[in-house]
Amino acid sequence: MRFSLFCTHSVQNNKPPLIGYPKYDWLCFFCLAFISTILGQTILNWLIKWLSTSTISMSMVGEPVVTCILAYFILGQAISYNQILGSVIILIGIAIFLIGQMTRPGKEQLGNVGEKLNKLDKRG
Repeated sequence: MRFSLFCTHSVQNNKPPLIGYPKYDWLCFFCLAFISTILGQTILNWLIKWLSTSTISMSMVGEPVVTCILAYFILGQAISYNQILGSVIILIGIAIFLIGQMTRPGKEQLGNVGEKLNKLDKRG
């Protein structure tokens, strides 16, 4: 019911259709879904073996900064002063977090690797 109302609303307001795209467009949609979602989540799950979850989540805060940089170089889009200011604030926040992680005593900042090293220390 909701989907049909959404489609009707989209058609009445001259919004793009949800179906009827050429095969090339569907290939682009699939690649966007596969690369950014499935592959991205797989890499993040793989990183949990070596980094703490808090480090991984903080690194994801930097995605908009990387997006701005890639859009500038690949698509030739201009970066506004607000985007530059926001990127600087994000990078400062990530740096503060990472410096705080490195200055912690012990192996906690290493995430799962630190836990594995602690287990090896107890064995030996």
